[in-house]
Amino acid sequence: MKRTILQKALLGFMATVVTALMIEMLAHWLVKPSKNAFGILLGLELPPRRIVSHSEPGPFQDPVAPFRKMIVDGKQITSGDLWGHFRLDPVIGYVYQENVTSRNGWWQSNNLGARARTNVSRAVPAGRTRVLVFGESFGHGSRLPQERAWPNVIGDQHQELEVLNFAVDGYSMAQSLLRYRQIRKQLKYEIALLVFVPEEDLWRDINTLRQLRDPSWEMPLMPRFVISDGELQLVPVLYPDPFDLYRRNGDGLSPELRAYLRRYDRLYFPAKYEEHPVTGKLMLYKLLARALWVQQERRLHANLMNPEGEALIVSRAIFDAMRQQVTADGAAFVLVILPSEYHWWSGTTKQSRLQDWRRMVSFVCAEPMVCIDLLPELRSLAPKQVDRTYDGHFGPKMNLWIATAVHNALKVRLSIPLPKTEAVDVN
Repeated sequence: MKRTILQKALLGFMATVVTALMIEMLAHWLVKPSKNAFGILLGLELPPRRIVSHSEPGPFQDPVAPFRKMIVDGKQITSGDLWGHFRLDPVIGYVYQENVTSRNGWWQSNNLGARARTNVSRAVPAGRTRVLVFGESFGHGSRLPQERAWPNVIGDQHQELEVLNFAVDGYSMAQSLLRYRQIRKQLKYEIALLVFVPEEDLWRDINTLRQLRDPSWEMPLMPRFVISDGELQLVPVLYPDPFDLYRRNGDGLSPELRAYLRRYDRLYFPAKYEEHPVTGKLMLYKLLARALWVQQERRLHANLMNPEGEALIVSRAIFDAMRQQVTADGAAFVLVILPSEYHWWSGTTKQSRLQDWRRMVSFVCAEPMVCIDLLPELRSLAPKQVDRTYDGHFGPKMNLWIATAVHNALKVRLSIPLPKTEAVDVN
């Protein structure tokens, strides 16, 4: 009896092994090649995913290159028109080049790298109030001609203000703070605005390598802050030469980069980017690893606005650090909070999303922080008024609404003697 049971168990085990081997063979046969990962099985990308796609660093950006087949007013639009002209920076990662104009004039920088047509001196011009704007692409007015970007709209409509747009496409709040620290040494000013787009920015403050979110970015490692012993501290630079990212990792993830990402980058999931030395080649393992990192990514993004989560805690500390330095300069600091996701205007917003937003605003805007939460005003706009560029950034109509809302809020919050304005439609 015992021998029969043992034989049946052995036969069952062997059948299971044979079946598993057949499934493995079939799965390997079905896998399609991928330049960015192990392969693709039935539309699913299998780990490990490749991070650095080449070993030789190419141009950081070719600003004169035509962008797709985008023609406006009979002119071929370039990358520089849409993104601006960058240069590498050893501290911030990258900044805008100074005194450059894009091929079609959509983008121009002044002597300090602000998005402006004219140069500026250290002193504030007599009879004017100087406003510095920091942030990322939604603050920069990316993908639009210069005069359509909302900071430039405010300056053009209100000559009593000198608005200098130092927001930079792709920045985190950490980079915005570091850029402010550079600029504050070179200019006198009365107001500093930091534009915070939670849905786009929070993940960047717990990220060092943008390629983990979008492999097409091809950027060097970005700076980020951590909270250590209750203090905001800048993470040490891994590669003094930013292009070493490519030279040392083009043929595979180096040990030092793997350790760095594991420690500092919350968008780095070992199940997605690393292969187990023993079971890593098995299809079952790869499918389980994929399920794990997909779940981890969802949990991370669902938790970004949580006041107890690392992302919002770090961002809040960055805001407070900038506020303290602006105040030390005798100026006023204002945090502008801008919604960006489509659901706010499509009528599909869940009550829980609105509660998350309000809880986030309450956390970052606690006294003595001065905030302008644009959600209540902008959310009242009809969907047709919320125009977008080809990649989802706000169009000229929306930039005009933002300019009006920010200007009027500054008048109320800071008691600035400015005339209240109303937005008008633009063509």
